[in-house]
Amino acid sequence: MGKLSYMKLKGSQNLRLRLLLSTLSSTPILIDDIRADATWPGLRPHEVSFLRLLEKVSDDCVVEINETGTKLKYKPGIVMSGRHLVHDCGTSRSIGYFLEPLVVLGLFGKKPLSIRLKGITNDSKDPSVDTFRSTTLPMLKQFGVPSEGLDLKIESRGVPPHGGGQVILSVPIVDSLKVSSQFENTMIHAARGIFNRLLPDVHIFTDHKAGEQAGKSPGYGISLYAETTSGCVISTDTAVSYARGEDEGELEDEKKELSPPGDVGEEIASALLGEIEQGGVVDSTHQGLLFLLCALCPQDVSKVRVGKLAPYAIEVLRHIRDFLGVKFVIKPDPSTETVILKCVGCGLKNLSRKYNGTHNILGYMASVKNGDLPEDVVLEILLRLPVKTLLQLKCVCKRWYALIGSSSFVNQHFSQEAIKNTYLFGITDLMRNDMLLPFAALMGPLNGVFCVVSISGHMALLNPAMRQFKPLPLVHPYVQPHLSSYDDLLGFGLDPSSGDYKLVSIQYFWNEEMDVPHYPSLVSVYNSGSDSWRHFEDVDLVNSSRCAYRSLCNTYLNGVYYWLTEFNDTDVAILAFDMSSEKFQEIQVPDCIKSKEGDLALYDGSIALLSCDLDKIDKCVDVWVMKKEGCWTKILTVGPFQDIKWPLGFWKNSEVLLETGTSLLTLYNVYTQKLRTVEARRKENGFFIYWVFSYKESLVSLKGEGNKCMLWDTSSDFVKDFFK
Repeated sequence: MGKLSYMKLKGSQNLRLRLLLSTLSSTPILIDDIRADATWPGLRPHEVSFLRLLEKVSDDCVVEINETGTKLKYKPGIVMSGRHLVHDCGTSRSIGYFLEPLVVLGLFGKKPLSIRLKGITNDSKDPSVDTFRSTTLPMLKQFGVPSEGLDLKIESRGVPPHGGGQVILSVPIVDSLKVSSQFENTMIHAARGIFNRLLPDVHIFTDHKAGEQAGKSPGYGISLYAETTSGCVISTDTAVSYARGEDEGELEDEKKELSPPGDVGEEIASALLGEIEQGGVVDSTHQGLLFLLCALCPQDVSKVRVGKLAPYAIEVLRHIRDFLGVKFVIKPDPSTETVILKCVGCGLKNLSRKYNGTHNILGYMASVKNGDLPEDVVLEILLRLPVKTLLQLKCVCKRWYALIGSSSFVNQHFSQEAIKNTYLFGITDLMRNDMLLPFAALMGPLNGVFCVVSISGHMALLNPAMRQFKPLPLVHPYVQPHLSSYDDLLGFGLDPSSGDYKLVSIQYFWNEEMDVPHYPSLVSVYNSGSDSWRHFEDVDLVNSSRCAYRSLCNTYLNGVYYWLTEFNDTDVAILAFDMSSEKFQEIQVPDCIKSKEGDLALYDGSIALLSCDLDKIDKCVDVWVMKKEGCWTKILTVGPFQDIKWPLGFWKNSEVLLETGTSLLTLYNVYTQKLRTVEARRKENGFFIYWVFSYKESLVSLKGEGNKCMLWDTSSDFVKDFFK
């Protein structure tokens, strides 16, 4: 039930329409052979720009494009909209290309939409921003869209080839739609001359822009519209400018003289008369949008009359049938030479606005538990909810209890991009006895689960989101009486092959009789599946001459745990432990690290090594990244700094976390090159240990047959005893 099925399409035709309907209907699509045989194959710049626009107004939208651009996989998300958004439409197509689908999406968003669009406002290919304001917006009002909050403000104009125009589109949100019942004066004079033969009251005004408001290219255009006695608006427009071109030389080769304004005025006026002659409630340019709005209406009959069906409108009807399951009844009217179309709408509801607050979600989901929505829609909604809400929804019915607790749902929920990562600091003071959780080590998180180690050496797994706490059995290896443990390495990971959590412990011993280190060391591995430890001896790479370089110089990635270690106080290397094979291996570090202090961290999905020469007054931190085993690349150097004790890791990739000489935490932004202090509650003269990690809540349960797992409560006697 959780596997997504994609509607498979071919070709580049009507890509914008397909993406719009995919988003409205929550239908993932897979499009192949996008201009595969063309000289310039793949997606065009305006199509890529439209995909980026969808990502800006949606949450959890996934776009995958292959290297050639001939294959597109699109999984729609929830339309969030929002205010103060900005999008550069480029110069491949005008702003009008983006406005029509954007206004429809905005109606069904979670929040009202306010977005600034930059680019070309007027050209001869797409409807102009003037036509959109004078014709498209009034048409929306016929479908119950409120006038308040529906607006297009033209701040500056721009024509091809360089654009430079800017508009601000504002769109309110609706629960659902309602059923439809029924430049140069010579150019203006020429257009008025055509109309004055028919009627005297013709009003045409100029909107001359200068300076920055005139855009980056010279040109002019005209937009005409006529309003019928029943309130319908018919429009046409065009613009005259130099041709688009990436190279200035191409522009020089174009014909420098623009079309005469008089000819343009007569041509566009005649075009408007042609649209009026065809009859209907909209012009041919708006037929497709009209049919889409009818299809989105409640499940009642919509009836519209239009002129001759435009080719694009016919394609819209076909895609509406495929995506929304709405079929139109088409009946020609010979007496008026028009076409009457009827349909029963799909009744699209704005579910996005209902996801506002936990109480609204619980109430809404409780109302649909009895099959009001299709199973796949319910699943998509549940996958986007936080853990706390899902735990409450498990009590709604047995079916949801089983679904939310299933391993497939848990895995899908954790992989959802809608559940965001949170970056956290961990801090402990080993000199204090009044800390709420006086742990000595904090490892993870892995799938939302931490491993905590108390000062006394007790270990436990912790899932804060589920509020589950699972103490681990104690390590009880046989140790000879004359040996004592003097150091250990701990590593917490996930076995990719079994899905079990594993904890590896390397114990180093001291021979008290001979006053020397003892070999061999002892390796113990805990497996959450069996809830038990296994012990290994005579591990070649784990010997008495190797010790931890620093207790926190370790990290985990993709089933392997890494420690930065040293041999005989001189040679530095990485010790790696594979959680699946339970084998150790050694990884060399760059030669320059051997004489410097270092730390291990994660950077952009790879193992990173931060090195710093602490003997210098002005200290620089070098960042090395290991893309494949043993191959290091220095990608960054930050500094110099004077009061630096140790580099600790990364904060959201863009900031380096540093510990100062007074044990304060400082963040250095690699882009702005500025430092900021992290506020942390500390006491003076403490012995501090810091952690930084990316946390994402999960539904992973620590309960298992025969395993002791309890509710996480810092006030309980058990938790207090554990951390003593």
